[in-house]
Amino acid sequence: MVTARNVDAGALISPTGAGQGASPTSTGGTQAANGYEMFRVAQIGTIRILINVPQANAPGIRTGMPADVLVNEFPGRTFTGKVTRTANSLDPNSRTMLVEVQVPNPDGKLLPGMYSEVRFSSHRDSPPLLVPGDSLITANNGIQLAVLRDSEDGKSKQIHLQTVKIGRDYGAETEVISGLEGTETVVVNPGDEVHEGALVKTDSAGRGASKQ
Repeated sequence: MVTARNVDAGALISPTGAGQGASPTSTGGTQAANGYEMFRVAQIGTIRILINVPQANAPGIRTGMPADVLVNEFPGRTFTGKVTRTANSLDPNSRTMLVEVQVPNPDGKLLPGMYSEVRFSSHRDSPPLLVPGDSLITANNGIQLAVLRDSEDGKSKQIHLQTVKIGRDYGAETEVISGLEGTETVVVNPGDEVHEGALVKTDSAGRGASKQ
């Protein structure tokens, strides 16, 4: 399929392969065909998609693994492809690995140049914990979470500010790489009254915890 044409029938072609003078463009105007490209062709039976995978996910990418491709122009439809090759190295500037996914396109719905969202289902040996983004507290000594633990008398709960190391930010949720065991109760939207050692009790009306 010809996707670009920079010369027409009867145009004078220079020894470098470029047309001389002005030739019509696909938009109806004219342009000086002073490049080396006379035509551009594309084979769209199979679409190649290039993705920059972040370092945290790069070790889980394997050649041949499936990938789901979503395009805004086709809501509710998922195109299934697979990983055909990877760069096997990270870009030192972006800390990402270039991955190629090929998607069968027998009906020609996918067009070259489209933007898409690609989802991988990969296994992570040490998956991080996820916490609500609104629960993070920025302190002088780093990022903290307010977690509940038993008080000394064992009759109530108290606040403990736990320093954590975070990973990727997904907006509504954030990865916690270290600092939590996974059994803690995390306080969401902590206010100024939430500080180290503050006692809390369960609301009798079932609305959660309240400061004591």
